[in-house]
Amino acid sequence: MKIFMLSFIVIFFVGCSKNIPSHEQRVKSLYSLFPDNSYEVQRVETKSYSFNTVHKVKKECSLINIYFEGDGLSWITRSIISSDPTPLNPVGFKLMLEDDSFCSIYISRVCQYVQDSRCSKRDWTSHRFSPKIINATSETMDQIKKQYNNKSFNLIGYSGGGAVAVLLTNKRKDIKSLVTVAGNLDTDLWTTYHNISALNGSLNPSHNIKNLQDIQQYHLVGTNDRIIPKDIIYSYISKFKDHSKIKYKLVEATHTKGWEQYYKDFFKKYF
Repeated sequence: MKIFMLSFIVIFFVGCSKNIPSHEQRVKSLYSLFPDNSYEVQRVETKSYSFNTVHKVKKECSLINIYFEGDGLSWITRSIISSDPTPLNPVGFKLMLEDDSFCSIYISRVCQYVQDSRCSKRDWTSHRFSPKIINATSETMDQIKKQYNNKSFNLIGYSGGGAVAVLLTNKRKDIKSLVTVAGNLDTDLWTTYHNISALNGSLNPSHNIKNLQDIQQYHLVGTNDRIIPKDIIYSYISKFKDHSKIKYKLVEATHTKGWEQYYKDFFKKYF
C-alpha cells in the first residue's frame, strides 16, 4: 500500500514531533540568517492565501530575481502530516543570500512562515501545486510588480519551488529566465520512483511546458540527491522538441547540502 507523503527529507531532521522547533522558532531562525538590514520582510495578501516574502530591493529594478522555497516540513513521519510546513532548513532562502544583486525577493510557499486560517493540510500535500496555489503565487508576483514597477522576472526555485517556478513560467509572459535547483519537475515520475501516492489535485510541471520553449532554462541537479534523482530532470527535458535553450548541470550535492557555494558561482556567471 502506497503512503502519501511530501518529502522523505523530514526523516533526517526530525526524530519525534516533540523535538520540532515551534512555528515562532522557525520564523526567528529565518530572520537570524539576514546578514544585514538590507532585507525587509513583507506579508502579501491575496484572494486565497497570505505569503511571507523577503525583499532585498534598494534601487530601481527593471528585472527582479524571485526565489521560491522548497516544500518545507510537510510530513513528520512517513504517515503523519505536519501541522505546519514552515521549513526547518530554508535552502531556497539560503540561495537568495548568495545573490549579490539588490533586485531579489524570496517568496515562501503557501502556508509557510504565516498563520493563515485558510490553510489546510492538503495545501502542502496533495494540492501543493494546484491551480489555486499557482494562481495565488502569481497574484503575489503581480503585487510585487505593481510595487516596484519592474518589467520582468528571473525565477529560481528550489525542490518543490522548482515545480512552482516552471508552472508560473508557463503561465506568465514576463519571465526572462528559469532556474531550478534540485527541482521536482516531473511529479508523476517522482511519485512512481518513490512508490508513493500520486499528487492528485496538483499540476505536473512536465505536462505544462507549452509556453516554455523560448525561455532560457538552467537546471541544477545533485549527483547525490536521493530525493530528486537526475532521472526527474531527464524526463522533464525529454518533453521538449527543441533543447537549445535548456541547460542542466550535475552538481556534487545532496538534496539539501552543497548548493550555496555552487549557486554563488553560478549566479556570477549567468546573471
